Amino acid sequence: MDKSWSQVEFAKKFNDYVKKDSPFKPHDKTGKIKQITYSTVSRWENGSVTIPTIYLDSLADFFGVTVSYLLGPSSRKQIKNRIREVRKARGLRLEEVGEAIGFQGNTICRYEKGDREPSSEIWQKLADCFDVSVPYLQGYPFAKCHWCGNEFVLADEKDRDRYFYCPYCGRSPLDFGDKKPTAKTEHQDEKKGFLKLENEKDTLDDAIGFLNELIGTSESLTNVGKAELTKVVRVLYNIYYDDTHACWKTK
Repeated sequence: MDKSWSQVEFAKKFNDYVKKDSPFKPHDKTGKIKQITYSTVSRWENGSVTIPTIYLDSLADFFGVTVSYLLGPSSRKQIKNRIREVRKARGLRLEEVGEAIGFQGNTICRYEKGDREPSSEIWQKLADCFDVSVPYLQGYPFAKCHWCGNEFVLADEKDRDRYFYCPYCGRSPLDFGDKKPTAKTEHQDEKKGFLKLENEKDTLDDAIGFLNELIGTSESLTNVGKAELTKVVRVLYNIYYDDTHACWKTK
């Protein structure tokens, strides 16, 4: 934190920034922007409370630093990296990754297991190889999608409007805006449906959640299989959010 700011001043500046300028807006479940107080800042600074993941992107953007820098090097020991997860998702062997960045496959294996920590230069090479951000590859948590609860992933660092997106339903952190959905909002019907979930949809909701977890964590599914299941999830989302869909009886 800037030493010229008191905790009260910082909290006010940050809240104003999130409301007006930040592409990352921490929301509660109703879509209302969550603000911080000076006491919250104090607990974050003294380490008595861990910074919630919904604030990490907006804080890093506010200070103009990466999430990994904001959290500090000591946090690396407590976080499992995503090297193996991303490598598998890309369908690459250890040897192929090693060849791409100029190392042996067994070195990449040690990186994946956490037995060896890559240098900053190697982290960047790995991130470039996988086409993801360094913080994401290092395993730092990111804000989650307001719609399906999955983590946003990096889309294009140069395109601020699509800086992060949800790989499951395709939305970005900006899709919710700084207000509850209005009639002028794109996909208004879907968002209205989301805010008025009905009990009879609970089973369908569970099915969507199960498929999302399967796609995101399964080591047995091929990329083709994951792609096909993702299509199924999108169809289920359309049914789930559209109260006028043919699958639902009219009242």
